[in-house]
Amino acid sequence: MVGSTQVHIRTPEYLDLEIQIPPLPEQQKISNILSTWDKAISTTERLIENSTQQKKALMQQLLTGKKRLLDDNGERFAGEWEEVKLEDITIVNPKKPSQPEDSFVSFIPMEAVSENAKLIKQEIRKYEDVSKGFTAFMNQDVVVAKITPCFENGKGAFVDDLRNGIGFGSTEFHVLRAKRQNHPRFIYYLSLTNDFRGRGQLNMQGSAGHKRVTTDYVKLYKFLVPPTYKEQQKVATVLTNADKEIELLEQQLADLQQEKKALMQVLLTGKRRVVVDGEAI
Repeated sequence: MVGSTQVHIRTPEYLDLEIQIPPLPEQQKISNILSTWDKAISTTERLIENSTQQKKALMQQLLTGKKRLLDDNGERFAGEWEEVKLEDITIVNPKKPSQPEDSFVSFIPMEAVSENAKLIKQEIRKYEDVSKGFTAFMNQDVVVAKITPCFENGKGAFVDDLRNGIGFGSTEFHVLRAKRQNHPRFIYYLSLTNDFRGRGQLNMQGSAGHKRVTTDYVKLYKFLVPPTYKEQQKVATVLTNADKEIELLEQQLADLQQEKKALMQVLLTGKRRVVVDGEAI
């Protein structure tokens, strides 16, 4: 092996390595088994892509009023959508909630939210350790990354299930809290739209590599909202169900990939033998 900081295997050494291989019929059987998993993985990946595209199309239709849903009586929602500013229906960057100093709260750094605006994990910290110098939020708030490239890449999350209902996180988050008669998840999906992200990118301020979406942009961003809370709720429910379908497929994909990895470990080492022509080897 050679190399100062990296280890390399010389080609002759690689060719001289001895490995155990099964008879050809068993090799073919193993290949067929692993190919079956590969096909299942590919199929699931296509389903995820299709479902993701369908959700994007739904967002485009449902968040602009181009498509109206049915109410609980089976009647299509009616009434004109109203143009508002985001600050009209949300509190932008609300004040820090009070809590006993020794109580525990959730902590969410930037790396704990994904680029498809999902909360990946949360840490537990003491209130006194994070109550200063971090961004505060509460259950059912929406966090939106403000700094480049996190904002453009879609980082953000709908936060819920926080310890004691309170969380703190990166100072590079904007926080949106729904005002009364406005649905938190409807606001969450608005924050994911291409229009909100695209306009925000054009209005960023700061030096290269440190540009940020300003509080004023967030507050003054204009869009259309349904005339009733109930329609907001229906829209949010449809999009939430679409997300759940995608998440289920993503879990199935992860399971298939893990199963294939485990199969390779036992089949390609001889730890587990396969049946060829009705006989176990």
